[in-house]
Amino acid sequence: MIARSRTTRNLFFAYVLLAALIVGGVGWASIATLRLERERLANDQIDTALRIINRQLAPYVFSEARRPYSDYSACRVPEHVYIPGGDSRDTPLLEASPLYFGPPEPWMKLHFQVSPTGQWQSPQVSEDTLCLSAFPVHSEAVLQERRAQLKELESTCVSYESLAAGVSNARRRDRELLCVCDDCDDATGKGVSRASRFGRKALKECLDRGGDLIELQKRLLPDESCDPPSVLVRNLGDTWRDESDSGPLAVNATEMSAVWLDCIAHADHPLAFIRAIDVQGVRYFQGFLVDWDMLKHELLASVREFLPDADLVPVRDNSPPDRTRPVVMPNVRLVTGAQTAALLPWSSTHLMLAIAWCATAVIIVGTYLAVRSVVVLAERKTQFAYAVTHELRTPLTTLRLYTDMLASGLVKQRDQEGYFKTLADESERLAGIVSAVLDYARIENDKVKLDVKSLTVADLLDAIREHCDTRCQNAGKVLSIDVNGLSSDPVTTDPQLVRQVVTNLVDNACKHSRDATDASVVIRAHAAGDRIAIDVEDRGPGITPADRSLLFKPFRRGKASRQQATGGIGLGLSLAKSWSRILKGDLECVADPTRPGACFRLTIPRRIQ
Repeated sequence: MIARSRTTRNLFFAYVLLAALIVGGVGWASIATLRLERERLANDQIDTALRIINRQLAPYVFSEARRPYSDYSACRVPEHVYIPGGDSRDTPLLEASPLYFGPPEPWMKLHFQVSPTGQWQSPQVSEDTLCLSAFPVHSEAVLQERRAQLKELESTCVSYESLAAGVSNARRRDRELLCVCDDCDDATGKGVSRASRFGRKALKECLDRGGDLIELQKRLLPDESCDPPSVLVRNLGDTWRDESDSGPLAVNATEMSAVWLDCIAHADHPLAFIRAIDVQGVRYFQGFLVDWDMLKHELLASVREFLPDADLVPVRDNSPPDRTRPVVMPNVRLVTGAQTAALLPWSSTHLMLAIAWCATAVIIVGTYLAVRSVVVLAERKTQFAYAVTHELRTPLTTLRLYTDMLASGLVKQRDQEGYFKTLADESERLAGIVSAVLDYARIENDKVKLDVKSLTVADLLDAIREHCDTRCQNAGKVLSIDVNGLSSDPVTTDPQLVRQVVTNLVDNACKHSRDATDASVVIRAHAAGDRIAIDVEDRGPGITPADRSLLFKPFRRGKASRQQATGGIGLGLSLAKSWSRILKGDLECVADPTRPGACFRLTIPRRIQ
């Protein structure tokens, strides 16, 4: 028994360890899968938000990038037009810049131009008397505000050199973000790119995310415009001269790049979009200041529906671009809140995980049932061997001893009759053990077949009386049968199997109540709805609550039975329970605190279907 318990315990621990490993592995895989799915969904949301931001901002930036350089003069000379005057000097024909009356969008604060000498000018702030006389002037309050902004730009650390460095860094950053570089075959990023340091996968993501924005960026450079030097002098300011060439000169412009002007004190316009204008190797800078708070509010309003906690955060370092930056404005990063992708919608991933968990549950339950079957089978084998060998030992020992004594002539003639009776009793006991084991084997192998007949309740109980009277008399008991008014009620069942169940119950009653003062054993029939119930009662000590859980288990005997040494291998009630189920009925122990003893109730249908 100790070895069996140790084996069972080890098997149980092995099962628990296996189940823990399976659940842990599937749990880890599920968490990792959901994390990846959440990251994928968050990346999809970020890509969607960036796509919306790019499409919302790109038309303005690209339009400004294609703006003619001459628009940055309040009063400009039209391109390719020069009208000679009637006197000794030539008088150019002037026209108002589209930017003269203010920026086209509320979040555009001020357009400006910076010459190589560090001179700042704005089409919205004109000091030209000829221009002022030709066109209406702005209100003094508006002019004063714009003059202050322009003076602040010129007087702070935003010098020509700092602008040149900022625009150069911004253009390099933009090329990295758009996968465009010197080593690429073209602007689509084919070949070896600077972005290859992010890996091939990142390069592909970069190309996919840029999409149509790359094609738009390729069209950023305005068409080459050619003007005579005098027109350039007028449109770019009087800080540039080229006396060596009086013919038409080319003006080329780069794309617009977003630059943070960190040295500006005011926090409402530290962002500027700037481009470079190249004329014969001389570089000017043109661009516009941005009210960052207003622009950010407009951009985030378009993505609030699915990113309610999103924010655009300035990036002022030289960190390489990543997938959280808009293509049009790479010097900001989209930061998502804690609610991003918190609740994953139902998808094929969840279905796959559900199937995996169902399969895991089936494996664990199946393993448990298999382990349990092995343990139960091992216990039954042990119990069977222990119970049967223990019970067989007594009658076999008696048979061997008595037969040896009789064969050796050691028993006197007058005592031989008692010896023969003992041999007969032990033989019958041995036959009963063998019969019980065979019956148990037939039930386990599903070999019991019903022999259904129709008869009355009285006939059924009379057949039971014939087999139980002698047994009760031999045990000193008085058998009484109460038909309870059901003598003529028909019943269709297997009478032999019913008799075996009731006879087994009567044998138990005689065995366990042999010391009772009341020698009655009662068989009582009564109706139980559409069924017939047969009770077998005795007046013995009854059944303790601790023994009730073991009553119908094979090879188990109650504590009282073991103490009284009543014998048996513990198959009687187990066989009776199995037979009752074959009869489509049930067998149970009925507790009645009003009277002593034990009561077992067999319930069978009136007609077996």
